[in-house]
Amino acid sequence: MYKAVGSRGSRVSRVLWMLEELGQPYEFVEVKLRSPEAYALNPSGKVPILIDGELIVTDSAAICFYLADKHADKGMGADRNS
Repeated sequence: MYKAVGSRGSRVSRVLWMLEELGQPYEFVEVKLRSPEAYALNPSGKVPILIDGELIVTDSAAICFYLADKHADKGMGADRNS
């Protein structure tokens, strides 16, 4: 299960939307920007953060690209065969 880390009103909403659209189970962990919890996962202290097992992905756009690629069968990513 994915873990989406961020604060309400931040760009974590993009990540949550993407997970919902993909139909993937996730846990939302609310942490504030530049909090000790955020720094523990991202040296810049910025959110959102996606945790997928041992992998940590930061930046909402990067997270959405990662999810689209990982779940390419759902058709949310770019068609690379065009």
